[in-house]
Amino acid sequence: MSLKRFTLRLDQKDIEIIDKLADEQNRSRAEIIRNSLHQNAITTDSLHQVTNAIRKRFHGIFTAQQAEQAAAISIFTIASNKQQEAA
Repeated sequence: MSLKRFTLRLDQKDIEIIDKLADEQNRSRAEIIRNSLHQNAITTDSLHQVTNAIRKRFHGIFTAQQAEQAAAISIFTIASNKQQEAA
């Protein structure tokens, strides 16, 4: 798998959730994020669908990048909450 570096801006609470999961599972933040995406069958197509839905809902006031970040944060937060509930 070829990995690409990118920047993601998160709310402090989201970072705390990621850090807590990383500590509990003795993994890096990146591994937690990647595993969350893979475990919940999040595909690139799914991310694009959510991104487009956000842009439509807000009548295009978000740029594609802003909507994608919002989608990624939303999906990750939901996945993290499900993991915490399952634990």
